[in-house]
Amino acid sequence: MDISAMNAKLEEGMYKERFAFEADFRLMIRNAKTYNMPGTFAYNETLALESVFDKIRSLYFSRNPFSYHLNRLGTHQ
Repeated sequence: MDISAMNAKLEEGMYKERFAFEADFRLMIRNAKTYNMPGTFAYNETLALESVFDKIRSLYFSRNPFSYHLNRLGTHQ
């Protein structure tokens, strides 16, 4: 998975739930960490991007905890 593939899926409306988007994002992060050496620009940018994503995700779910539980139970908003 790469950013252009994720962008295409977004543009085509293929993400029906945020958990599918997050799964692709996590895969992209894993791939970037696997194929770039620690300490390189690409690796460090991957860590920064992951950190921002996690902070935004935590902030969203702290403000919308009911939404998180509905999605985990299979009821999607």
